[in-house]
Amino acid sequence: MRVWTLLGTVVHLLYLVTAYRDPPADEPLLPLFPRCSSTSAPPTLHTSLASLLPVLPTLAPAPDNTLLVTLATPAFKPLLFNWLCFLRYKARWGQQPTHNEHGERVEEPEEEDETPKVLVVTSDEELAYELSEQGVVVWWVAGPDWSEFDAAEDLAEDDPVKWELVEKVERAIMDDPFTNLRLLDLLLPSQPDPDDDATRVIPWGTLKYQSLMLERTAVMSTLIGALVESQKSMPLWRKEQDAIWRERILAHDWESGPMDVEGFKGVKGVLMVDNDAVWLSSPSAFISHYYRPTGPFPSIVYAPDMNPNTQNAWGKHTMPCACFFYSRVSDAGAQLAAPSSSSTHPADMYLYSPSTGAAKVWRDTALCHISMLLQALETGRKQSQWYRANGADCDGDPNSSSCNPQLYLSPSVGQLPKARAPSFQATALGPALFLAEQALPHLPELSHDRFMHALGSADVDDLNEILDEAGLSLDAYTGTPKGKTCLQLAQEYQSICPVSHDPSALSSLTISYFDSFGPHATRPHTPIRIEPLPFDLFPPGMRFFDGGLEPGARPCVVHANYATGMKKEELLREKGLWALEWIGDETQGEWMCDARIMKDA
Repeated sequence: MRVWTLLGTVVHLLYLVTAYRDPPADEPLLPLFPRCSSTSAPPTLHTSLASLLPVLPTLAPAPDNTLLVTLATPAFKPLLFNWLCFLRYKARWGQQPTHNEHGERVEEPEEEDETPKVLVVTSDEELAYELSEQGVVVWWVAGPDWSEFDAAEDLAEDDPVKWELVEKVERAIMDDPFTNLRLLDLLLPSQPDPDDDATRVIPWGTLKYQSLMLERTAVMSTLIGALVESQKSMPLWRKEQDAIWRERILAHDWESGPMDVEGFKGVKGVLMVDNDAVWLSSPSAFISHYYRPTGPFPSIVYAPDMNPNTQNAWGKHTMPCACFFYSRVSDAGAQLAAPSSSSTHPADMYLYSPSTGAAKVWRDTALCHISMLLQALETGRKQSQWYRANGADCDGDPNSSSCNPQLYLSPSVGQLPKARAPSFQATALGPALFLAEQALPHLPELSHDRFMHALGSADVDDLNEILDEAGLSLDAYTGTPKGKTCLQLAQEYQSICPVSHDPSALSSLTISYFDSFGPHATRPHTPIRIEPLPFDLFPPGMRFFDGGLEPGARPCVVHANYATGMKKEELLREKGLWALEWIGDETQGEWMCDARIMKDA
């Protein structure tokens, strides 16, 4: 199979060589990656959150302080590189700002030859090393190699190799926050079968595809929660700091010049995106604190995935698109947008915490997604068992040696390539967002530490306990949720009490939550504020490619979703949005960016 993969790669490179000509002088090609890396660049390859978190503020520069995150797979590497072209030269993500904190234009920044500031998450070892060597910061989500643990069990107790292997696996478990998801067979193995072509596109809608999506959900829920926890400050401390700054402002001699103000250091928000897209301009204006100084400071901002005039399954008129999803991770300045403070609690406005709300949304989404995938996996196992029992997959003989009963007694998502799974946007992400907007909690309030422990403790009972509390665990006999699914909860609540969009109704709504303030603290930021972006500026692929945009609309982001496989690349090429060029022969060369394509886009 490796031979066929190599031949396929050679054929693809030969196609690139014949398809791409050397450009004339007036159509220059630009380097995709910097020619040389800075000596002050941060470490680029990370296998744990512990080493990654200190690096993230350098990837979220002022004035936006927004961290850009994308999940990459080997099959879509050309799409990733095409996206990076537009990020570096068209949208200029992570470059020097063109506006100050007041939204005023500043002097044109000097040209910088550097990699766009972005965090790439991947479970593929080869891709992780390739990107990190090019200066891209990578979180390599590498799970334990259980084959090494099995090999250690076969060795004698006094064999030093045995304990070296055991220590290696234990260290991998400590670095991997998703061990329990792997033990439940919910994630694709980080060490793929050598006979499986790892560069093959995973079909949309299959169990394997949703397993990849669950990896992204798990990454975002842990990353958002970790950033919120690491940047959390006590409300009373923030109130004292505001009082100090108020005195300094009143005492300052403004005729002598402006007052020096220390800039924000950290990450204000995390923008999760798909990279089968093209950015025609920077989306900072839609998500930045500074560009929206009087805005509502929502917990979540997202691109809609359906026409706002269409009602979804639970009554809302937008479906969140997971291709463009912004989550607040800092409460800096949030009290300016807080609801009216209560006379019973003088610090209410400082308890307004959109970042806490964003972390809760992601934890709830993860629980809904895990439950949905558990049920889909159980259904796939039953279908596999029926087919094998009836000889449908064993050349008509269920008793033949090729019919391994273990494959249908407890197969993983990787062993059920044809099993189907519903969209997590309709069964997990959308319902979780809807339920988070309501006044009363529908899923348990979890601390970040407990949630992380449930995902990675290497004891699946810790995760099952939380699913039980949420009513999302599966019945051992039927394989269905013991309670209502997240979609059913959203549908039931919507039919009883439709969501209110009246901002004046927020002031008296409080809910108990668990964090460093204690179990009885309140936060008057519910319903959690969630805001969809303009539909024609962030159009789903079908609306853009099928010509459904309003006349004169200039989209900010063009996403090639709704197309499967290599059709994505074909659509971008047809629309003149493919700037990636391969320069060289089939054995040696480099990827470049076509300046003419990006200029005309």
